[in-house]
Amino acid sequence: MRTLAQLAFHAALFCSCAPSFAGELGGAGLLPAHAKPAPLAAIMARAQLRGMRLREVRWDAVLKQNWAVLEDVQHPEYPLWSERMDTVGPVELVDGTSVEARPAESVAPPKPYLALVHYGDRVRLWKIERNVRIEMSAIAEGSAAIGEEVKLRIPSSGVDGDTGWRVVGVVHGPGDVEMTQ
Repeated sequence: MRTLAQLAFHAALFCSCAPSFAGELGGAGLLPAHAKPAPLAAIMARAQLRGMRLREVRWDAVLKQNWAVLEDVQHPEYPLWSERMDTVGPVELVDGTSVEARPAESVAPPKPYLALVHYGDRVRLWKIERNVRIEMSAIAEGSAAIGEEVKLRIPSSGVDGDTGWRVVGVVHGPGDVEMTQ
């Protein structure tokens, strides 16, 4: 009895220290999150060692990856098991149906938003038409990055409650806006 307990302890220790090897050998089966996607054949081989079967293939729209969803054959009430897979094309499920596994897409990191004009900034507003160049100061009423439109207010003297004119311009650089209307 003691040797069996020691064997279980060492197996648990091995599985916790080397989860990727444990998954390959059918031990605890915990693959690290950074593990590369596996081909469906390798997933199925590990699943058979664990007494599991392929229940469905799910497409993760956020991570742009396929996931093989496995279930325990003897204990269907146990939680489902998911593994990333790199297989593309038709996949045969348990009930005989076939689903299409999509190709994995690379996820581009989001572009940083660099607003060059911020709300309340005093900007140089300009407009060029034929032989005329107009240049004045304005106050931004929003934030915008290069190439984006921003609403501006051209301040007036403030006589009779006049708050100034409202115009729209395109940002060309920090504090540099071309009037469009």
